[in-house]
Amino acid sequence: MVMRDLVVEIRIGLHPWEQLRPQRLVVNVEAWAYVGAPYTHDDAGAILDYDMIRDTIREDWPQRAHVRLLEPLAEELIQLCFRHPAVEAARVRLEKPDIFSEAQGVGIELYRRKAR
Repeated sequence: MVMRDLVVEIRIGLHPWEQLRPQRLVVNVEAWAYVGAPYTHDDAGAILDYDMIRDTIREDWPQRAHVRLLEPLAEELIQLCFRHPAVEAARVRLEKPDIFSEAQGVGIELYRRKAR
């Protein structure tokens, strides 16, 4: 499952100026699953539902109180991916595109493998 460049505005950041108003956050999520047989058109129940991840980002995150760090948000998305039993690993990248004028974005990227 891949979700690329989903943009949401949330209240986030350590700096006092970041606490004045919401800022844009670009979200990327990837999840890897081992599937032992080819998918068919009848396998909708076996896939990772990206709607759940999108809904969390677009509906829940903007409503939250100010968040200081990106890392807990990334961990939350990884755990959402891990709810699916076939998902073995996930990567989340969170970037703030409006921090530095000379950079397209700054942020973090976390990769986790599910504990066995």
